[in-house]
Amino acid sequence: PGGGGFEKSFSLKIPKDKPLHGRKTAFNLDEHSSDGKERLAHYMMRRNAGSSLLPYFDFQTLVRFQLNDVRTGTYEALDKPNRQYINFWFPESEGPSGAHYEMDDRFSFNDSGNRTGNAEGRLLFPPYGSTGGGNNKENYRWYFALRNRKTEDDFTPLIALARLMDSRTTSSTAFDNSVFSMMDVEEVLRVLAIVTNIDHWDTWGGRRGKNCYFYRAPSDGLWRLIPWDLELTFGNAGGGEFSTMPSNPSGTIPNHFSEVTRLLNRPRVKRMYYGILKGMIDNFFYTGGNSPLSAYMSQVSSAGVGSTGGISNFVNSRNGYLRSRVDAACYPAVRLRITTNSGRDITHEGVSPFIDLDGESPADVFTLSLSRNGEFVEDLGFNFSTRDLRDWSIDDIPLMAGVNEIEILGFNDRGEVVDTDAITVTSTAGWERPIISAAEPNPIGLGERLVITGSDFHEGIVVVFRSGNDELEVSPGFNRDNPGTVIFLVPERVGPGLATVEVRNVDGQVSNQWSIVVLPPAPQFIR
Repeated sequence: PGGGGFEKSFSLKIPKDKPLHGRKTAFNLDEHSSDGKERLAHYMMRRNAGSSLLPYFDFQTLVRFQLNDVRTGTYEALDKPNRQYINFWFPESEGPSGAHYEMDDRFSFNDSGNRTGNAEGRLLFPPYGSTGGGNNKENYRWYFALRNRKTEDDFTPLIALARLMDSRTTSSTAFDNSVFSMMDVEEVLRVLAIVTNIDHWDTWGGRRGKNCYFYRAPSDGLWRLIPWDLELTFGNAGGGEFSTMPSNPSGTIPNHFSEVTRLLNRPRVKRMYYGILKGMIDNFFYTGGNSPLSAYMSQVSSAGVGSTGGISNFVNSRNGYLRSRVDAACYPAVRLRITTNSGRDITHEGVSPFIDLDGESPADVFTLSLSRNGEFVEDLGFNFSTRDLRDWSIDDIPLMAGVNEIEILGFNDRGEVVDTDAITVTSTAGWERPIISAAEPNPIGLGERLVITGSDFHEGIVVVFRSGNDELEVSPGFNRDNPGTVIFLVPERVGPGLATVEVRNVDGQVSNQWSIVVLPPAPQFIR
């Protein structure tokens, strides 16, 4: 270089035995340091991380670079998504076990060395051509560059992912059963939610199959999507086909890439995507007022980083568009509700003290919890449906004998309660026949309190009077703190004389009969 400075970006390597700041051995110096778009894009990645680890955002540092007597302006230092970067975000990845690929165009050249064309990367089996060539790694090599374990030349993990994503080779049922065990779906969706809503057209999920990395962590075997080169953003709030959302949640979310379209429209994945978008537009993807994005933009601008003025209008325009599409799938347009038995209280009969419950919930519910009689039940699994955007199920809920006041609570991705619903389940599992051991006072007058004591009385119990040919049922109150006692007033309709009482639980089991004497009304004195 000569003159007073440099005009292009740099890629720097530092001796491995003397890393910069204790960890950096390679990074880029990008010339667009005064352009705030990439910095704001990474800020949004950080804000959209939720409670998960997202290894997708970089640490932006402004750098003044000097080589001998030549000084530069200000550059932006960006870590490359290389081994150093991966080991920082995934400390357990120390060693050669993580599969790591960079997606890019495949370029073609003629014999004169001139470029004759290019084809974008696709995560299909294979990227181009019939599925018969899906297992041939040469069909992936020029779209997915190995970024570690290069001497092994192993594309097997990537090919397995491509097979999953391709509807020609994996049915919808097989996809639904496997995608969450092969991919960190939430993290991939959080990246795509930013990519598709900041007009990042120059990448996978936008309009180009490039500028991103796929990494499979050895600790859990799940694939992550790492974005790259985020400065060509915030251009068109209307976006293109990759940023369109259907007017109704039942519609199809389109994308330039068929594999992305497939991912975003599987019901279980789609509900999560809507929930992520809802969290974005409610919590940080807007400007004005107490917006954290506005505060960050002011901070960036005060540091001399420009090109942020139009971003505010872009974000607010995009926020309004998303809200008009997303709110229909979220609370309060959709409520959390129990649909088993149409939400009505249940008497659960049988020997098994467990019950399954089904229901619906808004898309901004990420997790479900269950309380029984005011206490949370631990270690319960819940499932969101692979067939419907709203449906959920909780299986094998343990029941206590008798009344179970069950409440389902739906939480968003920040751990806040979105909505609740409740149902009463009365379990008769393990109930014995009720036994009456006493009924006092005996004899007793009409309208007086009769106290029946015994065992195996349960809520919903009924007292049956029999006198001659007459039979009368009474539903007494039930005290959970004193379950061996039933107290009620002798009805005026009971005739005087010898009578019997028995009790019947809601499971139909009837007690022994107990004889009582009902006294006639006291004579009235009339002058």
